[in-house]
Amino acid sequence: MDIVGIGTQVMDCARVRGLIDQHAETFLKQVYTDREVAHCNMKKQATEQFTALWAAKEAVFRSLGTTWKRGMKWTDVEVVC
Repeated sequence: MDIVGIGTQVMDCARVRGLIDQHAETFLKQVYTDREVAHCNMKKQATEQFTALWAAKEAVFRSLGTTWKRGMKWTDVEVVC
């Protein structure tokens, strides 16, 4: 398997918490798979978990040289913990 690219992303937990609080289920369904939501909601620090998964997904998009705006959906990438 060839390495396509490397990506990193830094996220602010307060920003993610604000998006969850403001947009609730709509935001969660657009960004996370059902399995990711279940995983995060089981954790004591759910906000930090959601933020880490978002950062991981952003890193995947960057490493592929694409963005979610170019035909890929956030849920096309699933982080398995």
